[in-house]
Amino acid sequence: MPKLDYSPIILIQDTTKLTREEWLEARRQGIGGSDAAIVMEESPWKTKADLYLDKLGLAPDTDDENWVQKEIGKLLEPLIARIFEKKTGFHIVDTHAMYQHPIYPFMIADIDYLIQFDDGTYGILECKHTERYNLGEWENDSQPYHYTLQGAHYMSVLNLDKLYFACLYGNSENDFLRRYMERDYELEQQLILEELDFWQNYVQKKTAPPFGGKTDLALASLRRRYRGNADADAIKLTQPEAQMLLEALELKKQKSELEKQVKTLDERIKHCYVPIMDRMGDSCKAVYDMGDGKQELVATWNPYSRKTVTADNIEKLQLHYPSIYKKYVTDSAYRRFDVKLKTKPKAKGAQQGKTAA
Repeated sequence: MPKLDYSPIILIQDTTKLTREEWLEARRQGIGGSDAAIVMEESPWKTKADLYLDKLGLAPDTDDENWVQKEIGKLLEPLIARIFEKKTGFHIVDTHAMYQHPIYPFMIADIDYLIQFDDGTYGILECKHTERYNLGEWENDSQPYHYTLQGAHYMSVLNLDKLYFACLYGNSENDFLRRYMERDYELEQQLILEELDFWQNYVQKKTAPPFGGKTDLALASLRRRYRGNADADAIKLTQPEAQMLLEALELKKQKSELEKQVKTLDERIKHCYVPIMDRMGDSCKAVYDMGDGKQELVATWNPYSRKTVTADNIEKLQLHYPSIYKKYVTDSAYRRFDVKLKTKPKAKGAQQGKTAA
């Protein structure tokens, strides 16, 4: 696909001059880079239904969720950019503009930095922060796929062919990753079509999209949106809805049977362990030569320790050290969804008639 000749529209010259509410309202005018993975149902955090509510200004206020992690990411951006600049020698250009695609105006971009290369061309720099236990997502010179989609979105809006991700995962400049991403026109076209469909058929028509993608994200979304009202009237289910719940009951029954089998197998496994553990005594290792010159069977029984707080000790903590308890122990309110087949109570008139007879 040949590169089109266009320049992005500068929608807002300097986003740092906006209040948080003004910035959020500006983001609602289109689909941003961090929204791309949500539209493609590849986001680890949100569903298309969440994004739909956000674009209409109807999303529940979740400012307090992971706010420390978000703040750390923002605060570290300049440092990550400096490390990247030092390691590559590229010139980093700070930009606070919000850009808009001139052909697809629903596509907007609020990038971290521009990169000016030695030949005078430009690229994009996205700064990321993660923990060491997430490094598996960055293996084999790749980055998490939701970042790939974000990068494709940004390159499309700004009409640039090069993008780097810079990621810090520790407190040293050596705890640092950089990943290069070239423009992928096939992925970009797929992304544009999905974003166009989402914007035109859901946001502009004010029609909520169906839940899709990861089920756990859908459940988390519903729990955020609906807190529960014990005084609300019961909902009358349709026959297809009832059929879905009956299917769930059947699946639960199958799961219960499988769990019984797992429990039986666990018991058999432990039964095999008992005499070996007795033979080992205080020894931490037992071996058996398989006789093929290649393998040996190894059993280990190593000591470990862990710190736990029992329910009894929690009560004691609340009783004797209430200030500490209040500071470190939180109560989590939640709604539990359950399905049962119950015997319906007989109508009062029918019961009276039976008694009279």
